[in-house]
Amino acid sequence: MNYFAFKLLTSLLIITILTNCNKNRSTCPTIIVSFTKTDANVGQSNGKIKITKPTGGGYMYSINNGAYQPDSVFNNLTIGTYTITAKNAASCTGTATATLVNPCLGVTINVITTKVDAINGQNNGSVTVTSPLGSGFTYNINGGAYQASTNFNNLGTGAYTLGVKTNAGCTGTGTTTIVGYGPKYYLVKNIIQGYCGPCHLNGGMSGGNNFDTDANIVAKWDRIKARAVDNMPSVMPQSGPLTIPDKAKITDWVNAGHTTSN
Repeated sequence: MNYFAFKLLTSLLIITILTNCNKNRSTCPTIIVSFTKTDANVGQSNGKIKITKPTGGGYMYSINNGAYQPDSVFNNLTIGTYTITAKNAASCTGTATATLVNPCLGVTINVITTKVDAINGQNNGSVTVTSPLGSGFTYNINGGAYQASTNFNNLGTGAYTLGVKTNAGCTGTGTTTIVGYGPKYYLVKNIIQGYCGPCHLNGGMSGGNNFDTDANIVAKWDRIKARAVDNMPSVMPQSGPLTIPDKAKITDWVNAGHTTSN
């Protein structure tokens, strides 16, 4: 073989190799992977990713480099980031990244409660969550088990933390304190709360007197009795004189020592 024949043969061989390489490179098209997702609830494995494209034509699918499967749906997923891969019959692949986000990001739950204070040193106080309400909420107290009811009974004096949780696992808390009262003072406090607003309650200051706190009520025991019981006719409350039984409750409390524990 002369030199020129050798050069021609070598050139043809190189062209053949390059042609075959280019053919091999062109056998895998670009595979774009599309999907839909369902975010997982907090602490649960109920998230889902469904590959919507490509489908059919012998495609197989995997998640986080796991085993391939014919099913394009991946269930039982927790919050997190996943790599999903689609592979055709020629083993050409395409990938995409899916993130199941925490559904509680940016969610604020304001918990509002009402309470009934304990009387006479007994566990007869209660707390009720008044907001938020609805079938999608459950409630707990001091980190206990969640329940459907908003009411917590048989409570003694002390501070309590009320928790609220949504179906998605989002939580919020509120606090309240149950105060222990003597039975006589408790009756007087109820009278004041029922008759003395708005002049002396919720920030009201009539005649220099406000009865929003127990300390203010105890400090003004003599004025309360003088204005609501002793004056004839009674000048307080402005809505009209108290009944004889209500006057007797105030008198009993005063005579017992006029403190919150009487």
